[in-house]
This record gives sequence, structure tokens and C-alpha cells, in this order.
Amino acid sequence: MSARLVIGIVCFLFSIAAWGQARDNRGHEVDSLLEALNQSPSPETTVRIYNQLAEATPDKETAWAYQQQALEAALKTNTNELIAEVYTNLGRHHRKFSDYLFAIPLYKKALNVINDSANPALLDTYLELGIAYLRMSKLDSSAFYLTQGISITSTHPDPIIEASLYNMMGNVLKDKNDYKNAIDYYLKATEIFEQTNNDDGLTQSLANIGNLQNLLREYDKALDYALQSLAIAEKINKQPSIAYANRLLGRIYRGLKKYDEALLAYERAIRVYEASGARRDVSETLTNIGNIYFEKQNLAQAKTHYQKSLQISKAITDSVNMAYSYSALGLASSQLKENKQATLYLDSSIRVAKRIQLPLLVMDGYSGLSELYARQKNYELAYIYHKRYAALSDSITQIQNRQATADLEARYQNEKKENEIRALTDEYEISQLRLQKQNSQRNYLIGVLLLSLIVIALFYRLYRIKQKTTQKLEALNETQSRFFANISHEFRTPLTLIIGPLQQKIEQQPDAPEVNEWKLMHRNAVRLHRLIDQILDLSKIESGNMQVQAAEGDLKHFLKLAHASFSSLANQKQITYTLHLPEGDITGIFDRDKLEKIVYNLLFNALKFTPQGGAVALTALQHAEHLSIQVADTGPGVPEDKLTHIFDRFYQAGETETTYEGTGLGLALSKELAHAHHGTLTTQNRETGGSIFTLTIPIAKAYYKNELVNAATSPADNLYKEYATDDDAVETTTEANTPVVLIAEDETDMRAFIKQVLANEYTIITAEDGKDAWEKILNHVPDLVISDLMMPGMDGNTLCKKLKAHEAVSHIPVILLTARADQQSKLEGLHIGADDYLTKPFDARELYARVQNLIAQREKLKVLFAHRAAPFAPVPEPTPEAQFLNKIIAILEKNYANADFGVEEFTREIGMSRMQLHRKLKALTDKSPGDFLRLFRLERAKKILAVKGVSVSEAAYQSGFNNLPNFSRLFKTWTGQTPSEYQENQSESPSVTNQQDIVTNP
Repeated sequence: MSARLVIGIVCFLFSIAAWGQARDNRGHEVDSLLEALNQSPSPETTVRIYNQLAEATPDKETAWAYQQQALEAALKTNTNELIAEVYTNLGRHHRKFSDYLFAIPLYKKALNVINDSANPALLDTYLELGIAYLRMSKLDSSAFYLTQGISITSTHPDPIIEASLYNMMGNVLKDKNDYKNAIDYYLKATEIFEQTNNDDGLTQSLANIGNLQNLLREYDKALDYALQSLAIAEKINKQPSIAYANRLLGRIYRGLKKYDEALLAYERAIRVYEASGARRDVSETLTNIGNIYFEKQNLAQAKTHYQKSLQISKAITDSVNMAYSYSALGLASSQLKENKQATLYLDSSIRVAKRIQLPLLVMDGYSGLSELYARQKNYELAYIYHKRYAALSDSITQIQNRQATADLEARYQNEKKENEIRALTDEYEISQLRLQKQNSQRNYLIGVLLLSLIVIALFYRLYRIKQKTTQKLEALNETQSRFFANISHEFRTPLTLIIGPLQQKIEQQPDAPEVNEWKLMHRNAVRLHRLIDQILDLSKIESGNMQVQAAEGDLKHFLKLAHASFSSLANQKQITYTLHLPEGDITGIFDRDKLEKIVYNLLFNALKFTPQGGAVALTALQHAEHLSIQVADTGPGVPEDKLTHIFDRFYQAGETETTYEGTGLGLALSKELAHAHHGTLTTQNRETGGSIFTLTIPIAKAYYKNELVNAATSPADNLYKEYATDDDAVETTTEANTPVVLIAEDETDMRAFIKQVLANEYTIITAEDGKDAWEKILNHVPDLVISDLMMPGMDGNTLCKKLKAHEAVSHIPVILLTARADQQSKLEGLHIGADDYLTKPFDARELYARVQNLIAQREKLKVLFAHRAAPFAPVPEPTPEAQFLNKIIAILEKNYANADFGVEEFTREIGMSRMQLHRKLKALTDKSPGDFLRLFRLERAKKILAVKGVSVSEAAYQSGFNNLPNFSRLFKTWTGQTPSEYQENQSESPSVTNQQDIVTNP
């Protein structure tokens, strides 16, 4: 046995004895502190005592309780420095047990309490943050906080903390492979610890220097530093330092190939770490032991230790040791020819190492996979990973050699300059150099001239290309405008022939059964007419053919007529709709057609975006030769960041949760028309909510000298009469067993049309927007939902997503309707759970057929669940419906024997209303909650009766029936036999012989 091995054993025995003595000393210390606490000290002293109790108590939970009491006492003092100190101690408690994710928020609470980054009270906090981030391998974060602490010590000296900060900064630089600067910080820390006689810190700095020497393979120096560190740690009985010194000895002995001595050192270290709950250190030491066994070719033992290390690393989220454990397991599995496991472990090592930026470990992973695939004769993959290994190796080598190359280049440049200076001492060479310089200048000027000519030629060519492109775009734009104008004119004639007869029909036969359909057709034909007019007007504006045709007229009468055109729409939406005009007549010069279109768009938008119960007001004010028309509403208003874009063509402000259909042309056209009318159109948000659009136009002749026409030839009032459609006028079936369909659609006409298509076969519930629909879905639990995709308040996708996530209504099929025909919108709806998707315009027969199919599918599902061979057994399917039924069965399994457990208790247990549970269970099993509970109990009664020696009354009471005659009657109705008959029939066949053998959860 070697002398060093004997020394190691003696040191181990000494440390065990000292550790036992320390535990006794800690017990006395705790007793003394508790006695001091009973003497009712000041709040500040109470905090200090609790902190010392937590430090002296080895039990994690007890120590945490003391820290919590310290925090309560500190908060009562209102002293920020003391509160921050306690938060730091709480973080240190978690850090000692490797709970870094819990420790860091507590340290940051300490920083927030002080709120002054240069306060010396935060020195300990910065140190603790540096340690925690270092343990998590977040080296930049660690260096940041350690630097913060070091900067404070320059103005507020604290030797112990300063040395500890230097020591930790050395660890950070060591992990960054910056060994030169790391040793400088370690030596600074050692010098301060020696000057202040701080043996606790000295043992750490000496061990760190030894570790660095070990990394440099200076094993003799490393062994000297490690033994010095261990001797000091044992002298002061510092258990963590004893453990770390032994672990360092294990590394050094491994480097010296003294494996037995290394294993003894590691085992001494791991016992101390386990006793103190230092899980990260336990994990790293297990990896160290595994490395020893690997080198000894005891691969099974090596894998066992690597797996234990990996398990701990995962539990504490230690990415660095996790990566090394995966790599080690991969290499060990490869040696054992466990190729599949080896591949998985090496892939995991590469993935984690890449994430935390450990290029050398990534390179080892590539090398291991290359060798593994080569051994499997998969030479293609072996070659791929070898190339990756070589590329990464070259990259690392390039980085390492970059500084050396730069130094060599600098030397070369210096020597070159010295040679040039010597050469310039010769006059001939000087004159030659002057001549060369002149030639260079001449060549430079020629080059600059040529380059300038080339640049000018390029710019000229680009200018010509741009000019030609502009001409082509202008021609294309003109063609486009001409096309829109022509197609708009072609549309106007057939639309006039549609609108005119429909209007006659409505006015001549107001009581006809088809009048609602005529109004719907008329309303949407008028809407299409307006859209075509807008396109035509825009084409005129773009081509410069828009002309103002102004004539004198009665503006007051005009505004009254415009306001009255939207009265029915306002009444339908229950909006307070008012008109405010000044007293007396308002006459002036204006273009009726253009003003009508502006006012129409403003009123239509205001009514469109104002919710039910809101208010819209039209106000006119005359200011000398100008007229201001204001349209104010109580809608959602325009987001501040979108006010500047509201008049852009095709722009729509609400494109998130509150979504409205539209073209985005109305306001853009209104702005252009206002400008053509020599006026302005502006908008602003109201402080009380909503928006105000203000149109200002001149109404004096002086502004329209070249644009005046006779009143007789001016465009006539073209304010279309609006016929509102009442979807409540459509009758719907009210039979009790008809399926219920909910229609969510903000467009009244579309809502009425869908209702009319389905009304004869289904009970219809309507909702005007997504929020209204959601409330009605929860209240009524319909059999099917038809929802528009774009609605205010809540869009169709959000409604569908909420429905599919809510247990009470997740079974309801959803059909989404949208005017968006792109594939992406359809896929988005289907991904969030929509059962079907229809694009507008759609065939009414297709909608009807799809509704029928979805409801029929639900009926088949109901039959499938209701007629299973074991109807009350768990359903082995991953669907939401199956999971719900399994939850129901589990609740009944738990409570069926309780006779007081009825439908009310059933609904409370499942967390639904009685109606929701009834509709959901009826939809899935065709049984009400009461029927389902009763039949479940009867099924369990059958199992109980199958047990020999059980009486009918016992079976009744055990299955939740407290009325024997009622039980017998229900049992016979369900099985066709009385309980006694059923029991006799069961006795003739093999049966259960012991009541405990009843299977109550098949």
C-alpha cells in the first residue's frame, strides 16, 4: 500500500470524526440560539438569530422555516437592507440544495428591495447570483453580476467579499477556457484570504488553483495545492471544502492512473455531499467515478454511475453535467456494442451541448457517432459525422491559432517596415519611390475618372429603366381604371332591373308571404349597387375624370333624408339614433351625389361598428361659408396607432379579435370625394369612447365658379330606401325532440337566410356576435353551431376554440362560414377543431346537407356509446367524448353505493349545471343523468348478486338503493328477471365466491 493511500485513509477517518464532533457542536449552537430567542430580543436581533439558526440547522425543511420567520421579522422593521439580506439568505438556502431556479428570483427580490445597484448591502447578493448562474452554466450572466460586485468593492472595501468575488470570477474564466486571467483572479483571492487569516476562503482558492493545474496536467503542482486545501479544510472542519478537496484529489489521481486512490477520494467526497443535500455535486462526482470505471474497462459499473448522475442532472436542470452524462453513456454503450442506446445518448449529448455552446463536447459526439456507424458498416453516416467532426475541429483550431497568426503577421509587418526604412537611405531608391508615387497618383486619378463615368452611365440606365417602368405602370393603371369603369357600367343596368321590380313588389304587396325574401334581395342588391358605384368613382378619381357638379339646394332637407334612410337599421340594432341641425334654413352650393356618398359611408360605418344599445348622432353646424357635418358613435373607436391609416384604400382597422367584414373602400373614397368637393374629412377618438368623423365643405358660390350646374340638371337624390330584414319573422319548429342549431352571424340578412333554410327541421337559436353566441351555447347546449368567421366581440375561430376546450360543450360540432376563400383560412379553422367549413357564397342545399350529416354522425356516435357490450366500462379511446364518459364512470364508481348521491350531487361533482350535464350526457348516450345513474347502480347490483351468500337486500343497499320494492321493480325492468331469479340463474353457472372478488371497475 502506497504512502499516499495511507495518508488518504487517515485523512478520511479524521474527517469523519471531526464531522461527528461538528454535528454535536451544531446541536449546542442551536440550543443557545433558541434560548437567546426566548429572551424577546429586538426585531433586528431576532432576524440575525433566525438567520444563524437556519445556517446551523442541517435539516432542509427546518432551516427553511427559520428563514421564513426571519423574513417575517425583517418585514416588520421596514429596513430595506435587512429585508434584502433575508431574501439573499433564502436564495442561498435553495442554492445549497441546487434549486437554482428557486434561488435566483429570491436574489432578484433583494435587488428590487434596495433599488440601487451600487449599494454595498448588495455585495453578498451579487456574489450569490454569480455562483447560481455559474452552476447553471450561464457564464455571461455570472460574470455580469460578479463584475457589479467587484466594482462596488473599489469604493466600499470588504476584503472577504472582494476575495470571494475574485475566486468566483476565476471559476467563470476557467470555464471559459481563459486560464491566464483565471489564475490571476485566483491569486488575488488567495492573497486577500492569507492577509485576513480567512482559512475558509483560503481552502477554496487553493483548491481552485490546484484544479487549474490539474487541467494543465501539472499533476505534482496540482497535488500540492489539493493537499494544502484539504489540510486547512480539516483544520477548520469545513465539510463542503473537505468534500471538494477530496474530489479534486480524485481527479488528480485519475490523471496519474492511480484509480484505487481516486475512487477512495471520490467516495469520501460523495458521502459529504449526500449528507448536505448538494445534488449537483453528487451528480458530478458520480460522473467522475463512472470515468474511473470506464478507464478500468468495467463498463457496466461505469454506465450505472453515469445513469445515476444523469437522473440527478435532469432533476435539477443541470445542462452541463447532463450533456457530459449523455456523452459518457454513449461512449460506454458503444464499447458494450449497445448501438441503439449509444446512438440515442450521443444524439442527446450533441443536442444539449449545442444549446449550451460546448463545442468540444459536440465534437466528441460527432467523433463517437462516426466510429459507431463505421463499426456498423454504415459508412455513409460514418463519413457524414466524420466530416462534421473535422469541420468543427478545424473551426476550433482556427480560433485557437488566430491570435498566434495575428502576432506573426504583426512581427512580419514590423520587419518589412524596418527593411523599407533601410532601403530608403539610398537616394536612388528614394527618387524611384517618388516616381512610383507620382505614377500611382496618376493611375488613381485615371481610375477615379473611369469609375465616375461608369457610375454615371449606370445611373442614366437606371433612370431610363425607371422611366419606362413608370410609363408601363401608368398605361396599366389606365387600362385597369377603364376596365373597372366599363364593367361597372355593365353591372348597373341589370342591377337597376333587379332593384326596381323588387321595390315595386315590396311597396305593392307589403303583406305577401314572400315579402321578407324580397326585402333581403332588395337590400343586398342595393348594397352591391353602392359597391359598384364606389369602384366607378375610384376609377374616375384615378383617371382625373372626377368632376364636381355643384348646385344650390336645401342642405337641411338633404341631411334629414340621409338620416331617415338608416332609421330602420338603427332600430333593428337598438341604437339611439339622433339628428342635430341648427335652427332656420341651410341653403348652399354642393354636389348632391358626392355629399350623399360621403354621408352614407360615415353613417353606415358608425352603425356597423356601434354595438347594440349604443348611440350614433348626426350633427350639422354652419360656419359662415362652410358647413361641418359630424358623425359621432359610441363604438370601439380607432386604435391610436391606426388613425393615420384609416383613410388608406383597402385598409381595415379591426383585424384582431374584433373583426368586421368589408372592402376598406368606403372611407378612402369619402376622403377623395371630400377633397374633390374642396373640403376635408378628419377623424378623432372620443374621450368617452367611440369616434367622431368630421366633414367640412364650402357652400358658397365663390368656391365653385367653374363647377356650377343648374339645379334641374344636378344629380337627383339617390338615397336608397333600406328595408330591414327581421330574422325573428322566420318561424322555426318547436317540437321537443328536434335538434337545436345555434346560428352565430353578425350580418342580419345572412342570419335570417340561414334560419330560413333550417327552420322547418330544426329548433333555431340566433346570436348577433361571438360573445352572445358563447353565452347562449353555455345556456342552451345546442346540437350544432353554425358560426361566421368574422364577427365583432369574438370571431368564429376563437368561439370554436373555446367551445372545443370546454368540457360541457366540446362534443358540439361546428360549421364555420367565411367570405375568405383561401386555403390557409380553411386550414386554420379545421386545425382548431371546426368540423366543417363553408365558403360564401354557398348553396343552401349544401349547408342543409352538411348540417344533416353532422347531426347524423352524432346520432351514430350516441348509438355506439349507448349499445356497447359493457356500457358502463371505461372507453379505451383518446377522444374528448371518451374521456368525459370515463370521468362520469369514475365519479359514479366512487359514489354509487351512497343512496344520498343523486342528480344534484352528480352535477356538483362533475362541475356542470343540471341542464349542461343533461344535454351532454343525452347527446353522448341518449340517457339522462338520472337514468344513467340508476342503470349504473343496477349493473353494479348484478355483480353483487353474483356473489354467493349475498342477499337481495344487501345487494340493494350496497348498490345505492334504500327502497327494496323499488329496487326489485327497477331490476326486473332492466334485466327481465327479479333479483331472486337472477341470483338463482347465476348460482347454476360459475360465480364469484367472495364478495371481495367483485370487479367494480371492469
